[in-house]
Amino acid sequence: MYTKRGNYRIQLFAALLLLAPLAVPPVSSAQTLLPAEPINIEANNARIIEKEGKSIYSGNVVLLQGATRVTADKLTVLSRDGKLFSITAEGKPVTYVQKNQPKSADITAQAEQVNYFAEEKRVVLLNNAKLTQGRTVFSGNRIEYNAETEVVTANQSESGKTRVQVIIHPEKKSDSPNQPALP
Repeated sequence: MYTKRGNYRIQLFAALLLLAPLAVPPVSSAQTLLPAEPINIEANNARIIEKEGKSIYSGNVVLLQGATRVTADKLTVLSRDGKLFSITAEGKPVTYVQKNQPKSADITAQAEQVNYFAEEKRVVLLNNAKLTQGRTVFSGNRIEYNAETEVVTANQSESGKTRVQVIIHPEKKSDSPNQPALP
């Protein structure tokens, strides 16, 4: 049974999905999600702790909204003073897939942990992090994107064994003046 407060927690999570495309560096214009799109969350278990402003979904968590799909083993949503504070997704790995318009490549991301900090508009992918759009690949132990400053930062692992890697393919020039260049 949904209560107004329980439903509110789901709406807070929806806010993440609306901001999720911001977690991707501005490689190309990503499809934006519409607030009116329904959100479907499936998990083996759900626990909402009203007093703590905490919602926990566990066991094969699948979240769908429009053209976006997120999978995780566990998803924790925290709110403070009635506002979204943070979301943590954990898995082996957490996956994010956003199907885009026909003219831009799909966006995929994966990491063992993904943290979203609402007030800071910051997303952090941790441990075996990888972000892909088309043939462009960005990987490292930690990838952080700040939507306020539009800055992406990637770091190697503490051991130094896993270094940051970025693969950018140059645009192909079009043979015809009426056709756009391909990525």
